This record gives sequence, structure tokens and C-alpha cells, in this order.
Amino acid sequence: MGRVAQRRLPPPGAQGDTDTLTAVATKKQFYGTISLDPVKAKIHFPTIMDEVVQQFTAKLGVNVRISAEIEANSQEGFNESMRRTVKENCNILKFSSAEFEEES
Repeated sequence: MGRVAQRRLPPPGAQGDTDTLTAVATKKQFYGTISLDPVKAKIHFPTIMDEVVQQFTAKLGVNVRISAEIEANSQEGFNESMRRTVKENCNILKFSSAEFEEES
């Protein structure tokens, strides 16, 4: 169990400070997911960076990892030219994985 921060809370119905201590668990991890419109993602990423990620990166000792997952499917399938271009781009951009699959 992690460290616990102490916070003074007044008893129900009371006003002002009291000596009553209530244990509050310290939150040490954050996870967040968001689905983005593929056309507007380029606009939303800077906002996400400014409003969320920067809150963490501005504080010393906070480790931040960002991952992006892209999923695309097509009823007609992807032609060889598109597959080659996407795979080459992913290699250049150092994607850890990038695969095309047949639909199961």
C-alpha cells in the first residue's frame, strides 16, 4: 500500500477546523484514453498535450509515456501501394508494431 496523506476534515454538521484526521490515499498513477476523429486528430493532439500531458511533464520526477493506437479497416481492402507506403512510413517513424491483417 502507498503512502497516505493526512487531511483535516470537520465532523458532519460542524464548521471550522478540527483535530479529526482522515486518511486519504495518495494517487500515484494516471491512465487516460480518448477516441479522436481521424480528420480532426491533428487539431486535438496539441490541446491534449497542453491541457493534460504538460501538467505531468512540468513536474520533476513524473514519468510520462504516451502511446498512440491506430486502427483502420476497409471493406475493399488495402492495395499493395498503400500497404507499402504505410509500412515504410511506420518504419521511418519507429512504430513498435504496424501490421495489416485479413479480416477474421
